[in-house]
Amino acid sequence: MKSLSEKAARNLAAIRKKKPLIHNITNYVVMNYTANALLAMGASPVMAHASNEVEEMVSFAGALVLNIGTLTDTWIASMIKAGK
Repeated sequence: MKSLSEKAARNLAAIRKKKPLIHNITNYVVMNYTANALLAMGASPVMAHASNEVEEMVSFAGALVLNIGTLTDTWIASMIKAGK
C-alpha cells in the first residue's frame, strides 16, 4: 500500500498535468488565500459567486469548492444553484 506522501505526490502531479478550472464559492476572508493555494498546485481558480453566473461557471469547471464559513442568504442561493 502506498504511503500518504506518495498518494499526495501522485495527486499533485495529476493536478499539475490537468490544470483544472476550480470554481470556488467562498467568503472574502479566505478568497485570496484559496486562489493562491490553487495556483501554487497548478490549478486555475475562479471565484464566481453571483447567482446569475454560477450555473454556467460550474458547467466549465473541473471541481466546485463551497466554503460555508460565513454564509449569507445570497451566497446560500448561489451555492445551491451551483451544486445542482
